Amino acid sequence: VFLGPELDTVQEIEAFVLSNFDFFFEHWLFGWSTDPAQWPARRTRRMFRDWFEVRIHTMVEDALDVPLELEEL
Repeated sequence: VFLGPELDTVQEIEAFVLSNFDFFFEHWLFGWSTDPAQWPARRTRRMFRDWFEVRIHTMVEDALDVPLELEEL
């Protein structure tokens, strides 16, 4: 799950995802292999759409009744 900018329409959200597809692509590829040499060298929007299913949800619900904590990096 990724939180993104507050946008008004699903079309705007889809455009945001596609304009940042390589960020998402690399994130998921890293989950499969931490060696970028094993990733496809040329990644396209079409490949992104073929490889991954993107589901857009316009609301997020917090299921816990505890204060949020900031993790130090």
